[in-house]
Amino acid sequence: MTATLQLGNPIARADLATYLGRAGRIEDSGVRIQQVAETGIALWVPVLRPAGILTDSPLVIGVRALSAQVTGADESDRLDGYFDAIVPLRGMLDRLAREPESDAEARSIPLPPERLHEAWTGTRPPLGGWHRVTSLDAGVLTRVADAGIAEITQATGNELGQLLAERVRTDVWTRMLPDDAVASEIADQDAPDRLPPAGAAFAAHALGFLRAGETGTLSTAPGWWRLGFAAGQVLVRRRNYASAH
Repeated sequence: MTATLQLGNPIARADLATYLGRAGRIEDSGVRIQQVAETGIALWVPVLRPAGILTDSPLVIGVRALSAQVTGADESDRLDGYFDAIVPLRGMLDRLAREPESDAEARSIPLPPERLHEAWTGTRPPLGGWHRVTSLDAGVLTRVADAGIAEITQATGNELGQLLAERVRTDVWTRMLPDDAVASEIADQDAPDRLPPAGAAFAAHALGFLRAGETGTLSTAPGWWRLGFAAGQVLVRRRNYASAH
């Protein structure tokens, strides 16, 4: 029996295609599809991740929630009774690109049969224990992301080797967000990791989570930052990136 993603309404299909299309432009990887409630799905995608154990690149993950459920799944795809599996992102996009012939077909998306095992899914953020720190200015985050993209584009325009290009990206995206990204002062002003790296702004921007006039929320849990927006969340594995700059 084929595991099938059953969307809450036909409109959600376009929303899903947009989100995964944005993720696919960043990296052709896998998407973790996790049933988090009887009618709720979380879709996890990697945005930035270390290229190796010796790199300082942050692990940055995007998460988008949808009203949906997975039917027809094997027991091997279940964790604590709920569907939880990693499928090829490209396979999902291929299925979403097909023109449905009815609303029922638009709401029903057969999942790729392949199951992936990817290192970025090995360390998972906690489900609870999050502490709200402050609000985030979406406009400043957009500015940080655009500036970082422009800097990387300029630096790699002469076709640097892969190792040097990765070094440039790591240097840009591990810088701490500027103070004006937050709406209020944060405690422990002297802490070098009190704000997440700029890669979090890039993820929120690239995945379409930043919307003009809106604010986000910065929260922390042991080992993690979370940037929450109406359109989705960005999770960053916490470490002292600021000390490297």
